[in-house]
Amino acid sequence: MDKEPQVVRAGRWTIHKLDETDSTNLYLRRMDAPPFTAAVARTQSAGRGRLGRSFFSAEGGLYISFCTPFDRTLTLTAKAAVITARAIETAFGIRPGIKWLNDLVLNGRKVCGILAEGFGERIITGIGVNVRVPSFADELKETAGSLLPPEDLRPDPVGALCDTLIHLFDTQIESDLLDAYRSLLTTAGQQVDVIADGRTLFSGTAAGVNESYQLLVRCPDGIRTVGTGEVSVRPAKP
Repeated sequence: MDKEPQVVRAGRWTIHKLDETDSTNLYLRRMDAPPFTAAVARTQSAGRGRLGRSFFSAEGGLYISFCTPFDRTLTLTAKAAVITARAIETAFGIRPGIKWLNDLVLNGRKVCGILAEGFGERIITGIGVNVRVPSFADELKETAGSLLPPEDLRPDPVGALCDTLIHLFDTQIESDLLDAYRSLLTTAGQQVDVIADGRTLFSGTAAGVNESYQLLVRCPDGIRTVGTGEVSVRPAKP
């Protein structure tokens, strides 16, 4: 059971602050959260990512979920990536990039994951950011990164990022963020493999995104559009 949360207001949002929960997405589902409710936790014991994967949720990260009315354009996760990148730049002066569709990367390492889940006429968008995480599990050491090193002396960087992210999510989630997304997309120009159910469907060069944030991949037989699935970026040849 979750301990009694601290509940605060921020603009039109009601924020539930927790020391620990299994997953902030699941927390909002259990409480049948109305739109404009958010949950934030210091740690998660069962954080989840895309495709049912677990999400490493150690202390030193920001783990927050937002409940909003259903987004019929299905572009909310891409917009959330832009807003989170902007919050990171505002809070720390660090500009991460976006790996399609909604992972944030810095120096080639993943620093943020985003998971959006439909919930009746609502969507819950969970965001996990490695703010000042001192170490990672062995299987993540080569791919995961932290925004700030362990020796960084800022008193509460997670809190600073949380406040900034809530404000920007509140004021920008209904905005047109396509141009901003394209400017942050690191996948464009990269050689990629498009994967589904553990097998490669096709490979090509990422050419950007269309108006629906779908990835355009240039293949020998023309441009293909990717709306779902996993995209693996091939390492650059030396």
